[in-house]
Amino acid sequence: MFDEQLQRCETCSTKWFKPNSIDSWAVKFRDWMDRGKCLVYRSGVDPFLKTLMPEAFQFCLYAWMNNDKIGRTYQIDLKIEGDKLLGWKQ
Repeated sequence: MFDEQLQRCETCSTKWFKPNSIDSWAVKFRDWMDRGKCLVYRSGVDPFLKTLMPEAFQFCLYAWMNNDKIGRTYQIDLKIEGDKLLGWKQ
């Protein structure tokens, strides 16, 4: 996942962030997915592929944002128009 790579920063010549300082909705969403909470994707995210089909991603993201206590806190951080995720705050 991008956030994990950013935190490891394996090819960086300078460490420019504090360890464990990135708070990402994506990490919390993936944890929720890996616990089998999404009805259409009970197996969680494949650890090798690290991807979801777009239809499953959208369904699961909306379910997480509407039905999960942590997911609801990110509703204002994610900018969604129609069926497109346009951006987010970190």
